[in-house]
Amino acid sequence: MSDRQVFIGNLCNISTDVLRTYCEKYGLLTELSVNRDKENNVYHCFAFVTYQFSRSISQFMSNRPHFINGEEI
Repeated sequence: MSDRQVFIGNLCNISTDVLRTYCEKYGLLTELSVNRDKENNVYHCFAFVTYQFSRSISQFMSNRPHFINGEEI
């Protein structure tokens, strides 16, 4: 994992679009990887978010805890 990437868990009830919109509040994303089981196409409850700049990670981490749709991520 790079210094521009963050692991985000507890995403079972959160869509990729909602997650992207939330994370973009802290900076430009270069990648959003929501992991899924390739055999049955079921999404796992976590993602890796990569920001363009490492300072975005600092901003994201300093604003913890994070909540989306009332769920802590």
